[in-house]
Amino acid sequence: MNESRADVFDDKFDEFARWQASPWGRLRYTTAAANLTAHLPAGPLDILDVGGGNGLDALELAARGHHVTIADISEQSLAEARAAAAHRGLDEPRHHSARQPRRPR
Repeated sequence: MNESRADVFDDKFDEFARWQASPWGRLRYTTAAANLTAHLPAGPLDILDVGGGNGLDALELAARGHHVTIADISEQSLAEARAAAAHRGLDEPRHHSARQPRRPR
């Protein structure tokens, strides 16, 4: 199998985005935002979202004034996070590819 883990995430991105837009997905992100808001001290905080994907959690925190960094292995997800930040008029969060170089065999 030559497909990297990042390629698997990229291949499944559309399916995951549909789930995020579904009622269960929206409930998950609404609940997470409410819990984070209730438990985080007033900002701005520096927040690292590892495995942050397309940034739905991180961008909500950025909208509340926090400084967020999103790290993910999926370049497609990071591109979507950048586009979503621009669409919401947010200062662009920092994005980092978490891809690891392939080990020689």
